[in-house]
Amino acid sequence: MAPKLLKALGITILAFILSTVLMRPFSFSASAFLSNPEKSDFAITDFYSIVADSRPVRTIDDDIVVINLNGLDREGIAQVLELMPLLSPAAVGLDVAFVEPRDNDSRLLAAIAGCPNLVMPVALNQNSGNGKFSLGEISFFADSTARHVPLGATNLPARYAKSTIREFRTFFPINHSIVNYTDSIPSFVVAVAQTARPSLAEVLARRGNTLEMINYPSRSFRIFNPEEIVGNAHLMAGKILLLGDTDDLADMHATPVTSTMSGVMIHAHALSTIIHHRAHKRDAPHRYQRADNAYNAGGPPLLRSTPWLLAISRPQHGNRLFICLADARLRVICLRHMDRSDEHMAGSAQTLPQIGCGTRTTLKPLHQTSNQIFNPAR
Repeated sequence: MAPKLLKALGITILAFILSTVLMRPFSFSASAFLSNPEKSDFAITDFYSIVADSRPVRTIDDDIVVINLNGLDREGIAQVLELMPLLSPAAVGLDVAFVEPRDNDSRLLAAIAGCPNLVMPVALNQNSGNGKFSLGEISFFADSTARHVPLGATNLPARYAKSTIREFRTFFPINHSIVNYTDSIPSFVVAVAQTARPSLAEVLARRGNTLEMINYPSRSFRIFNPEEIVGNAHLMAGKILLLGDTDDLADMHATPVTSTMSGVMIHAHALSTIIHHRAHKRDAPHRYQRADNAYNAGGPPLLRSTPWLLAISRPQHGNRLFICLADARLRVICLRHMDRSDEHMAGSAQTLPQIGCGTRTTLKPLHQTSNQIFNPAR
């Protein structure tokens, strides 16, 4: 009995020391861990997304279809766009920018001019200090098509390179006019959604959120290659069509449900969240972030060490599984404790104003790399 007790005591002390020094134990080097924020890129909503996405029943979105351009050159993209009028699409989101003009662009320009309900991408750069954005990259013909081709910013909110994409931004305030946009420019998915269903602009305005969480779980989309368009036209007619490269390795990002997902598929999930009103309650991101903060910063070191203690003492069940489950469980405890504290405060001080409980106003800085803006220019 004594050896087991000493062993348990030793493990507890070790876990306490590691959690205090490293904040996230199970690392071979403190300096390597602290210099790499990707290892702590976990939010409480990720756990629920993973569980929900593992359900055997999935829903195929019948309103959104993805066309995989699969590395087509400008001539090939022009051929795809020439088929769009035959499909009478509700909207066409082209997730490709043509930054520099090239010889023989006449067919591409004609196809773009003849494509109904087209939305083109634009890349923005975030300015330090005022939180506004300026023009990064845009197709060379944007000025000439401004009257009938709306633009949407394809920037993805990211705290650092390779961070998990959980949200999309609705609108971007801009410093100077971009084509015919003076004060702000919508995100790519918002521009596509408004083109397909103009009433959604009022819905987003009423929610008033700068960032919206993407509802990933249990949602699939029909994906067709260019040569399959004609044979499957009946599945695309009248739908929202997203055109992009689903296999571009330079445009892959981590999400709560998978380690790699292409930018155009992230746009598909964000668009589905908008048009099907699948966005989380407006206070959910705020509550989850507060729970994460309570766990990461304010929780006692011994509490934070508990998942690792369980993992060490129960290796036969798989360390990583125990770590994930125990870590998520403790975050839920923090969330419940936070809710009870809120209820107590509300009961004891009902005259206090409710500040910051509705709209989330904090913006994570965008990681500005070409693959996090949109697919490389063709």
